[in-house]
Amino acid sequence: MEMKKKINMELKNRDPEEVTELVLDNCLCVNGEIEGLNDTFKELEFLSMANVELSSLARLPSLNKLRKVRWDWCEDTVVFLAKLTEFLVK
Repeated sequence: MEMKKKINMELKNRDPEEVTELVLDNCLCVNGEIEGLNDTFKELEFLSMANVELSSLARLPSLNKLRKVRWDWCEDTVVFLAKLTEFLVK
């Protein structure tokens, strides 16, 4: 299932502003990028993206309340960690 569709399924008729936890495990990242996650998820504290083959954080929105991110696989873990560190320091 594509990430955008998985996000819509996980919302369960809630507004993105109400979501504090989002589990996107095993969904398909088109071109290795985040799709469908945007800055309307203002209350998001936990994000899980295990086995999504993520290779870019270019589309990761600013999620000020995000406290925990979980992932188990990405194209290049070392590069991904460097990009994640860069993103979090902003």
